[in-house]
Amino acid sequence: MSELSLLWRGFDESSRRFPERPAVSVTRDVSYKELAERARRIAATIQLRQSGDAGLTAVFALRSETAYAAVLGALMAGHGYVPLNRTFPVQRTHLMLLRSKCRSVVVDEASTSQLTDVLAGIDDADWPKLQQVVVEVHDEDGRAGALSAQLRARGFDVAGEQEAAMRGTAVRMLYARRR
Repeated sequence: MSELSLLWRGFDESSRRFPERPAVSVTRDVSYKELAERARRIAATIQLRQSGDAGLTAVFALRSETAYAAVLGALMAGHGYVPLNRTFPVQRTHLMLLRSKCRSVVVDEASTSQLTDVLAGIDDADWPKLQQVVVEVHDEDGRAGALSAQLRARGFDVAGEQEAAMRGTAVRMLYARRR
């Protein structure tokens, strides 16, 4: 059993034993149950396009609910993860993404604006290497539509979803998968 598997199993056990207890506290307390459900959705999305080796998932998120769920989701899917930091220059993040050969990227809302610039810098020959993108978007200004259009133009099917915990807000999750 790998260390990655042990980490996920430890969290999963805690989520079953203490589902309503806070697992993390970022802008609000997030219960083990909520975090586990979100991680499972991310893992399922990653596994839909998984082929061959498990590979790596890029986590373009920093100290957010999405960041924690993405790390857990990657581990649950059998992936390692590559942390991308929005405080780094766009070119550095772009190179880290390409050199890591990640097939999936999970992005939190605060990193979304930089994601557009990172994706714009990807050469046509490198786009097919990226299989899926999961993005948390606060869609008060049409950002979800612009990002969806950018991904569709690059051969992705894009679907949006609002998690139950986010009802009544502008927060949406975009799931983009290579056609």
